[in-house]
Amino acid sequence: MLRQIECATWKVLRAAKRAQPGPIIGRELRVVPTRQTKDGTFLDSLVEIGLLEVRPGTPAAAVTEEEPLQFRQKYALTEMGERAAEFGEYEVDIPGATEDTPVTGLMGELYKTLAAARKPRKK
Repeated sequence: MLRQIECATWKVLRAAKRAQPGPIIGRELRVVPTRQTKDGTFLDSLVEIGLLEVRPGTPAAAVTEEEPLQFRQKYALTEMGERAAEFGEYEVDIPGATEDTPVTGLMGELYKTLAAARKPRKK
């Protein structure tokens, strides 16, 4: 299933893409300075989703005493993150779904309607 990303997240991923081929320090990924980005947890959520990965190594020196660890670590785009940075969307797997899993809900009703419309009518 394709998921679209928010504009602020897309800006973060574009900044990481421009920093390639090497990793980028987390404080440089705080492109949009808002209350939601001041503690660095937005970087943790991007790592958890799989769009960014933390690169090993010694964290950079803190600019201030209160700077969180996320702003000192180095990050790089994953393969899925590169696609999201380029197109603004990424693909996720639905847990437990297979190709044989029936489609239900609104999409299932739409598929039934389309299948009924495709059947040849008797004259």
